Amino acid sequence: MGLGLAIVRHFTELHGGTVQADSLGQNLGATFTIRLPLNLVEPESSSDDRHPESAADLAGVHVLVVDDDADMRELAAFTLMQSGAQVATAASAAQALTLLNQSVPDLLLCDIGMPELVPR
Repeated sequence: MGLGLAIVRHFTELHGGTVQADSLGQNLGATFTIRLPLNLVEPESSSDDRHPESAADLAGVHVLVVDDDADMRELAAFTLMQSGAQVATAASAAQALTLLNQSVPDLLLCDIGMPELVPR
């Protein structure tokens, strides 16, 4: 819990939400409930036959996916590419920094527990 819960709480509150933790007792685990406000947006009327699951159009969006877990990195890249994003991947923080020096993406999707680099 510790730092991870504090980070989750901070990000959740930035989005206008709340975090609640409950437990039935020692050694019985915990349940974390995150509540975020629903942002209802009127869908644009469209004459094409797209399915709702393909409604996220990321065409032209450049994304850098950084994760030391190859399976997670590939899943994130695949999912983003299916929505039209242009995706670059990095398997380490050092590799990500090299790519960031070459170009700045529109979105950085990064595992927050990356090894190698430690904040000073």
